[in-house]
Amino acid sequence: MATKVQLTAFVRAMSIVMFFITFFTTYIFFGADLVDALLRGIITLVTSTFVLNLIVIVWKFAYTETEWKLIVDGMPKFENSEEEKSEKFVPKNADLGA
Repeated sequence: MATKVQLTAFVRAMSIVMFFITFFTTYIFFGADLVDALLRGIITLVTSTFVLNLIVIVWKFAYTETEWKLIVDGMPKFENSEEEKSEKFVPKNADLGA
């Protein structure tokens, strides 16, 4: 459940970022009136929230809770796996330049 909450919070944050980008670019760079820039920002906020929430709804039905955990947290690490015992194994964080 926490992963779905994180995704919803991410959608809200992205919508707010899009609002500020639209508002400031319209007001500062294009020299529009303050009310016009706010109106365009609000329209962008509502539209982006709607579209991003549609994407979240589709994703929520597409994956189970276990799959969400794997998507967000990554695959669990197994100790003493055959891959780690192999001589060809190179850890992901290894410095290959040396």
